[in-house]
Amino acid sequence: MNERKPCFVDSSGTPCAVAHLMQESGADGQFLAGAIVSSHKHDTIGKIFQDNDLSNHIKLWTERVGLRPSELALIQPTYEFVAASCRIMFSSNLSEIKSAMESSTALTNSEIHELARKIVIFGDELVSGFGYPLDDIPNYLAELDGLTIPDHREDILALVSIFQKEVDGAGWGKTRTQPKDYLGLLSEEDLNHWKQSNISNERVKH
Repeated sequence: MNERKPCFVDSSGTPCAVAHLMQESGADGQFLAGAIVSSHKHDTIGKIFQDNDLSNHIKLWTERVGLRPSELALIQPTYEFVAASCRIMFSSNLSEIKSAMESSTALTNSEIHELARKIVIFGDELVSGFGYPLDDIPNYLAELDGLTIPDHREDILALVSIFQKEVDGAGWGKTRTQPKDYLGLLSEEDLNHWKQSNISNERVKH
């Protein structure tokens, strides 16, 4: 299994904690964050400081904002907790789908809305600025592909299909799901919130 690494600013523009501080500190911080993304997107603060050119700029920036380089290393989190959180959320959603498959009755609209909402929140966690648990994605897709769903269970087929799109869209360079993909699955309230939200990893209220 590949080592999970930090992501300074992810593909949807969401910064990690250190990148956020830089971006909010002014033009020099924004320039510095961009330079780090260009050459050290998945490196720890300690590794970034081994780049002599960047380390000098970072030291100047930390002096201006009143931080020590060692404090940046503390602010930059470890990323295992995100992967663990994603695994728990995936397993919970999958268990709900399997339980629904065992039932002889179709899911109600409110049950579909709630499960679709949980799938969106799982997708938001996958692409959060605190790291990409990319090496788990093939496992997630394999589990979803392995489900045997009766043809008449259109409710389950639709949920599993959007679940697959949510997982697959979390990969580098992939296109994430859009509100139109969730028509008939999410509630109108959640769809309207998504359309009005400017936060890439909080498309529905968490």
